[in-house]
Amino acid sequence: MHRITFLISILCILSIGSKDLYAQVPGEIIRPSGTASTNAILDPNGDGWITTSGAQFTGSNEVNEFELSFIGIAGPNEINGDAQEGGNCGNYDLVTGENQTGLYYHYVNPDETVNTTDDGVVFRVRSGDINTNDFSVHILIESNSNHAGFDMEVSVGKYNFFGFPVTVKNIFNLETGQETTLAQDVTQTSLANPNAGNCTVPAFTDLYFTLAELGINANQNIKITTVIARNRNNFTGALNVSSSIFDKDISDIYNYDDDNLTDLETALDESTSSFEYFTLAGEPPVINTTAASIDENVPAGTEVVTVDVTDPDSDSFLFKIIGGNTDGAFAIDNTGLITVANPAAIDFETNPFFDLVIEVKDKNGNKVEGTIRITVNNVNEPPSITGSDQSINENPNAGFLLTTLTITDPEDNVTSVEITNGNIDNAFAIDQNGNITVNNPSAINFEVNPVFDLEITVTDLRGLTASLTIKVTVIDINEAPTTENKTIVVEENTPVNTLVSTLTAFDEDGNFNRFEIIGGDGAPYFNISANGDLTVSDPSGLNYEINQQLILIVRVVDDLGLESEAQITIKITDIPEAPSISANDASIDENSPNGTAVVTAQISDPENNITSVEITSGNIDNAFVIDQNGNITVNNTAAINHEVNPEFQLELTVTDNSGLTASTTITITINDINEAPITQDATFEIEENTAINTLVSILEATDEDNNLDKFEIIGGDGQPYFKLSANGRLTVGDASVLDYETNKQFTIIVRVVDKKGLSSEAQITINITDKPEPPTIFAEDASVEENKPNGTVVTLANITDPENNILRAYISNAGTPFNIRNNGEIYVSDVNLLDYESQQTWTLNLEVLDNTNLKSSITITITVTDINEAPSAETLYYQVLGGETISDQILGNISDPENDQILLSEVSSESTALGNYTIDASSFSYTANNCSGGEDIINYTACDSKGLCSESVIVITVVVSDSDEDGIPDHIEIGADPNNPVDTDNDGTPDYLSTDSDGDEISDKEEAGNDPCNPADFNNNGIPDYQEKELVIKPLKPSKGFSPNGDGNNDFWEIEGIGEFPQNRIEVYNRWGNLVYQATGYNNQDVRWEGENTEMNVGGDGVPDGTYFYFLHVEESSKPLQGFLVLKR
Repeated sequence: MHRITFLISILCILSIGSKDLYAQVPGEIIRPSGTASTNAILDPNGDGWITTSGAQFTGSNEVNEFELSFIGIAGPNEINGDAQEGGNCGNYDLVTGENQTGLYYHYVNPDETVNTTDDGVVFRVRSGDINTNDFSVHILIESNSNHAGFDMEVSVGKYNFFGFPVTVKNIFNLETGQETTLAQDVTQTSLANPNAGNCTVPAFTDLYFTLAELGINANQNIKITTVIARNRNNFTGALNVSSSIFDKDISDIYNYDDDNLTDLETALDESTSSFEYFTLAGEPPVINTTAASIDENVPAGTEVVTVDVTDPDSDSFLFKIIGGNTDGAFAIDNTGLITVANPAAIDFETNPFFDLVIEVKDKNGNKVEGTIRITVNNVNEPPSITGSDQSINENPNAGFLLTTLTITDPEDNVTSVEITNGNIDNAFAIDQNGNITVNNPSAINFEVNPVFDLEITVTDLRGLTASLTIKVTVIDINEAPTTENKTIVVEENTPVNTLVSTLTAFDEDGNFNRFEIIGGDGAPYFNISANGDLTVSDPSGLNYEINQQLILIVRVVDDLGLESEAQITIKITDIPEAPSISANDASIDENSPNGTAVVTAQISDPENNITSVEITSGNIDNAFVIDQNGNITVNNTAAINHEVNPEFQLELTVTDNSGLTASTTITITINDINEAPITQDATFEIEENTAINTLVSILEATDEDNNLDKFEIIGGDGQPYFKLSANGRLTVGDASVLDYETNKQFTIIVRVVDKKGLSSEAQITINITDKPEPPTIFAEDASVEENKPNGTVVTLANITDPENNILRAYISNAGTPFNIRNNGEIYVSDVNLLDYESQQTWTLNLEVLDNTNLKSSITITITVTDINEAPSAETLYYQVLGGETISDQILGNISDPENDQILLSEVSSESTALGNYTIDASSFSYTANNCSGGEDIINYTACDSKGLCSESVIVITVVVSDSDEDGIPDHIEIGADPNNPVDTDNDGTPDYLSTDSDGDEISDKEEAGNDPCNPADFNNNGIPDYQEKELVIKPLKPSKGFSPNGDGNNDFWEIEGIGEFPQNRIEVYNRWGNLVYQATGYNNQDVRWEGENTEMNVGGDGVPDGTYFYFLHVEESSKPLQGFLVLKR
């Protein structure tokens, strides 16, 4: 159906016109934009191919070859380059610069926004005889994997229609049968072939479709393959199916030899396994697994962990271990399953863990690396224990070492050593070192336990155990009788002959004889019979208050004279007795002070265990207090008042620690006595200069006996100046001393007396208050030389205040070069105003203010005297471009107050970090360095005819422009003629505005090297690298690794193609940046690297396994070829 539509489309081309889907300059290679993903194509074999299908064409008339490749992916760019098919030109590839014909795939991003519907796919077709033959190219697409097959075909065909070349583009929906035909004229262009002299490259055309045209989302996976066919007959208007897409070429493309395979659907079904998915945009996968573990010494093939990987764009991945796989311990398959590859390497003692670096690549070509720590578990082995049977005398000492067992554990992880059976009464103990010692001597008794069968068990950290049983034979010996230490409680004063206790003895041999007392402080007070009856012999020692405890040492003896001793402790218990208290009546004068002794009560207790002595009744207002010794003293003087409490009935109670009490009541009589009158201290205020006889205050007094007599002044510094009447009127006696500035306070001591002559005193304080008075200021006119420095004192004003309350002194008229301090010093505050030539006199209004806001003022005149002054040298500022020279007069910028002649004091020529300068008597000249931008400062000194000088500086800003921001200054890239700047690649953009001056696609910044002011010239030919096109050394292919283990296979590092560049130099560095190997004239034969170390302190020894980095310098190239390799023996 769609083949007929295809024919109709061709016939209708002339009427529908041409639609320009994507304008392109003939011969231009379409490249992804800077934001397009260069990893958009899945590269399953790492060789730059989208699919694995297509290997070789057959038939003498087959000239079209195809390829699906992507710029930026390394690898071969042809399937079967046939130089004969391209004539004497060979096959020329516009992407790589190599000869080739074929079909190219490109991802096109016109608006530089990734994954939008205007993005498209270009299939570029080149053929050796494209100008003379008809051809068609068909692209089959599965845009949705759920369709379970191809659902779309896009095609381009070039035909000669009645002598007119016509290009047809079709989109055909294989599911609906709908076909859309677009027409686009294609200009046939022949391109110069730099590899074949005057020969030309075959012309090309493009098949371009946007994703929107195809109805495909920009981020979805698609399945794609290519079917190429050709009709070698000129189109005559008749459909020629036999030479259309359904011809024999299908079997060639899909590697099938069946000449009869002409059915498209069958061909697709047979070749589905060869197709690959890819996506035009995608995200890298994510490795979720970070850790795993495995027991040591497991067999090869043991599964460790399956790496968990997620990726929103993909469901198939390629896995690779790229680091951390010591001794090839592990392997990984394309399901992500990590297995043991070398069991010998899985050894906990050697490699307790591995940090495997895993590389995962998705079907979109995105790669990601992750580290998985595989912890090797230590496999535990049981411990061991050995020893022999033993014998021991009964009744040994505790701690006696019986034997030492031998205990071992391969991991040295023994956690416990125990006696797990046969250890009757814990007779023995064992420590971690296997030492068996006596733990309970009493259990090692021949008569009770003649044999012990001890089972000893040792356990390691993982719970593995080993056991051993040894027989311990107890040897019988004659044993002394024994009796136990004992404590006996006896009440004090127990009568003589009272039986206290009957002691018992034990003799395993049955020949016990007697008891006897042989010592102790209780021996005088007790008797013991031969059979152990202990009785009191002297009760006088059984007194709790004297002896709370007595000790007896007793001995038990058998018939053979063997004996043992024991300590008998006699505890004497107390029999409680009540305390006693007694006291006599007493009397005391009223108003007796606190602490006055009144009477002492007699207190006793047989056990001397009194806990409290208290006044339990009659103690009004806590007038008295009693201590533990019975001393009664005054506690509250105010309560000892005859007029209020003439008598106290005090009940006294004593308590011991057993709660027994005793009480007694005594009478304390308060004696009445005459009491002195009382007056209080007081403070009063009067103003200074108060008149004589002025009343200050009336004093008050109290007298409990109501017989007050008089007041009188008896002392104090105010006694001469005040008067006090008998009834307490205090008045001024001498007004002349009431001066605040002289006397701020007076004190007088007054006494009040009753009619019986008793008296008391008080202190009266009289404060004199102040009346404010204004301060005064006086100063005389003065003079000062001009230019005196700030702080110079000119004159001194005299400032006083009766109250010494000066708040501040100031000059009230502003804008003068002077100021005044509070001590009256008038000083220079602004030397810039102190200039004779500007003003000769200054009038100062001086004012002084006290803290009551009273003030005084005075006006004085300061005369400025003239002195010769140095000239004024200014800072001069200039700006100069790198490499330029600037000159100027200096004297024109210098002034002198007296208009004296000015000269520069020094003539010199110097160099600075940024340039060179010369100073003569009146001017300077400065030449900036080429590339040093910044600020230069030049000092100069100007002097007048009288020898006064001033110093200043010339500040020169050196500007180094870099318009294209490549690090090379503009004036270097412009060249000698600024009006005709250098344009190395003649692209119309001068070098100083171009980031790639020589058009070699290597930036000027990279080629300039570390010192852009002196751009790098790698081959020392006088042409900087940034102006010399980079030679791409494509034939050189250093191998990615080698294994110098002497097995004759891959024993040296091979650099394929190095023979074409005999003038070379190679450097190899380890990952710490240390040079380990270098050579010149590397040739893979007598000069080659076999893993030796030629540079370090251990020169000649082999370097360890690992990753190394190389720099390969070739004479014809300005840049070294660099990369990394893996050495593994």
